[in-house]
Amino acid sequence: MFPLAAYIASFAGRKAWRILIIYTAAIAIIYAGGTAYLYFYMTHILGKTMTFKALVLAGILPFIPFDLLKMSVALPIHLRLSKLFSNTIKGSGTNE
Repeated sequence: MFPLAAYIASFAGRKAWRILIIYTAAIAIIYAGGTAYLYFYMTHILGKTMTFKALVLAGILPFIPFDLLKMSVALPIHLRLSKLFSNTIKGSGTNE
């Protein structure tokens, strides 16, 4: 799931609202893969049943606060680096 999430995140662009939407979609893909794996592991390996609510509580909810923290740290870094690299790329094609 991570390669798909990374591919989705590569379309973030340079606007803060778009970056947050794309980051949220990428994290949702990772949550979906992790929750599916948790379901498979619990039912087929351990032989226990889990409700959807239990899957969400165990497989998604504990990770949301830290993922929000990571997004709040990554957003200004992304904005700064995209501005820096767009200026570098624009200037690289000139014969000065």
